[in-house]
Amino acid sequence: MRKTTSFLAVLILTLAGCGGGPASHAPAHPSGQPAPQAPAVEQATTDDEDATETETALRERYEAAKRKLEALLASGNTTSSTNSKLAMAVTEFVDSAIAYYVCQGCAGEVTPLDPAVISRATVRGTTAADLIDYLKDMAGGGPWGPCPDCWQRWPQLPLWTDRPTVRVWSNATADQHRMTAKAVDLINDWLPVEHRMRMGAPTASRTDFQLDVPAGEIHVSFDYDGDGGQSRYHESCCNLHTDDVPYMISNLVLIDPNASWHQTYGLIVHELVHAMGIPGHVYEGRHPTSLMPDGAYRDGPLPDEAGLPDLPRLDGEALMTAYTVFDDGHVPDEINPESLGPWARTIPALHGEVHTDGGTARFGVEYRQQWTRAWDEGPVPATTLADSPLTGTATWTGELVGYTDAGAAVEGDAGITVDMAPMTGTAAFTDLMAGAAAWGPDLSTDIGVTGNHIEATQGGPWVGFDAQFRGSGHEAVTGAFRWERLDTGNLTAAFGAVRE
Repeated sequence: MRKTTSFLAVLILTLAGCGGGPASHAPAHPSGQPAPQAPAVEQATTDDEDATETETALRERYEAAKRKLEALLASGNTTSSTNSKLAMAVTEFVDSAIAYYVCQGCAGEVTPLDPAVISRATVRGTTAADLIDYLKDMAGGGPWGPCPDCWQRWPQLPLWTDRPTVRVWSNATADQHRMTAKAVDLINDWLPVEHRMRMGAPTASRTDFQLDVPAGEIHVSFDYDGDGGQSRYHESCCNLHTDDVPYMISNLVLIDPNASWHQTYGLIVHELVHAMGIPGHVYEGRHPTSLMPDGAYRDGPLPDEAGLPDLPRLDGEALMTAYTVFDDGHVPDEINPESLGPWARTIPALHGEVHTDGGTARFGVEYRQQWTRAWDEGPVPATTLADSPLTGTATWTGELVGYTDAGAAVEGDAGITVDMAPMTGTAAFTDLMAGAAAWGPDLSTDIGVTGNHIEATQGGPWVGFDAQFRGSGHEAVTGAFRWERLDTGNLTAAFGAVRE
């Protein structure tokens, strides 16, 4: 069905003259013969009679025309009679599709013909030498300021054992809240799903003492009276090297309120990476792409939102590797090629995208022997789901892509259903295939919605589940999860779906 629908999408755009003008060649018919030329289609108009046709009626007319055209295409017949019927069906289909999608555009909603578009790719990753050099610096806590041999703390990585909740002090501006949420989203794309940060409600301002931050939380304050920013750790150990494995208890991120608009977003991202247990800095000369050299905001500008669409790959791969390989108290001397294991530079990946009124939302997975990264990104809604005009029960359908721990690519169907009254529902992932073979059972879990975020309310094999609504009008959902069970094997996956 995906190939047929994609063909129909191209057919509409070609015949309607969208996205590059009228076609210069007739689209190919599945039988191998040229498809019959359809009559020219005039631009859809909205007169008084058309305006009385409801969106439901338009959708029914469009679906009926689509089924009729699909049946003719599937027949493979090329007789003159069939070609005549096909030309009429194309005209009917294009006319109904334009009417339906123009109607939705008037309502502020854009629904794609394809729920999700999936592609395979390879990604050029970080070298093992660069990664080890970076993590040695980070685990050692330095370098710091003008002293390249000075170290800020004892040499270990104090990582989180669970998902921390990020709260912005309530005296922050709306833009500061928004930029913090965006920075959290950016960094989460480079964390295992079970360690992704949660964005919590604002909290009252407190002292600038990190021990005042409750356990399990990261607070972000814009009341810092110094230059740039700081990340203040509350760890399980003292600032002395011990044989215990350190872990993060809480953290206070302080951002200079007088920092330029251009600098503020980069400062938030930089300090939140520290807050996730990456305490040190790197030598800027050795790692020029990194966002983590000390004093970056003094020696040169940090990128703003437009200049930082993604976390630099070196910083991201270091986060993933810290949480999956070096998560048991490694000291710098223990971070070496032997402990890292075989490290491939070329990474297989699966990508997907869905379209919303606010832009394109994307999702995907990357596979390394050491870890599988699941990520998603896209435009945020204008309101929370609870404040949207949606009522009753809403359903989003789309597709899933993932990798098993052994590196087998898995694809399948994704569905999210939410009851608007209690803000609860289900997530279901069905027809999962690893190549030509079925993979495991259908997966499903109960979910709960907070703001625009979705989490599984079941435990068990759902080690991590994190999703959020996308598009100004909640037209789409993207997310990621981690499933672990002995009888099925483990799966790390990302998904995207659009509202029906």
